[in-house]
Amino acid sequence: SARGNLPFSNCPAGSEAFATIAYYGQGGSGQNNYRCGNYWQVWDKLKGNVARALFYMDIRYEGGTHSITGAAEPNLILTDNASLITASNGNASVAYMGLLSVLLQWHAADPVDDRERLRNEVVYTYQGNRNPFVDHPEWVACLFQNVCQ
Repeated sequence: SARGNLPFSNCPAGSEAFATIAYYGQGGSGQNNYRCGNYWQVWDKLKGNVARALFYMDIRYEGGTHSITGAAEPNLILTDNASLITASNGNASVAYMGLLSVLLQWHAADPVDDRERLRNEVVYTYQGNRNPFVDHPEWVACLFQNVCQ
């Protein structure tokens, strides 16, 4: 893909645009992704979804072992430290992605909608797991900003 392993950030006006394809009423004209240097920005209506998917991956991949195969799994850590975020073709024991502060902004600016809730339900029917940040978006502040209520 054009994104590859680029971390997520907000890109300034004039950044290289990548058109999206309209699919079931989303994407298409005026809904571009952008690349600016070594960063990638998704289109506005997808920002919160991407952020919540990455929050899920951060808690899911905590460096343990796979419950069925026993294989080691990486520890994914969301960070703002761009020097820690590197593209890797291997299976490093610790991997970094971000930018965490941008993902937090995206989560706040693009709240969970009915389409994302439906997707979470469909995934659950097939896989038996859910993204807790779709069900409980308030948990993001507690787990990633230490602001618990």
